[in-house]
Amino acid sequence: MISRRATCLGIGGFNPRRFLASMALRRGEEHKKVLTTPAIGVAFTLHDNPGSLVEALNIFSRRGISLSHVSNRCSPLEPYKAMFHVHFRGGWESKETRDVLEELRRLTLDGQLFKIAAPDVPWFPRHISDLDQFSKSTLDAGDQLESDHPGFTDPEYRARREEIAKIASEYRGADGPVP
Repeated sequence: MISRRATCLGIGGFNPRRFLASMALRRGEEHKKVLTTPAIGVAFTLHDNPGSLVEALNIFSRRGISLSHVSNRCSPLEPYKAMFHVHFRGGWESKETRDVLEELRRLTLDGQLFKIAAPDVPWFPRHISDLDQFSKSTLDAGDQLESDHPGFTDPEYRARREEIAKIASEYRGADGPVP
């Protein structure tokens, strides 16, 4: 499937799924190494030639660098030109990254590459059983009520709160509905 956006950008014949699949690393030790390295990114503007994006992305492929994100946006300096954002795993000091950036710099419109800082993405549970890992610490934080809390002096409220905390701490996601 050729994306409509790819055709608009002058890279007709480019199949993003096939390209990204060809760049994926084999499972194994290399895959583990990739997961432990931080995600970094680079932004650049290319000459308006057919196939220029494919040529730029092939630089990463030849070096064995797996891409995690490729997008284009309008350049903040020149709104009529597209700026490409490419995210990958690696370090700015690694030889592979330096080699890729040097080769990529030759293809850019003005010889400029912009580093993109990796966003701090918080951990998010992917399965309901993941919630069991930190439920105790979350419930422990609510054991002590502050003196200005409306239920601080209400013994019924405090007893009910303790009961709910006990049920929640013993409940596991695979147990079924909450009692």
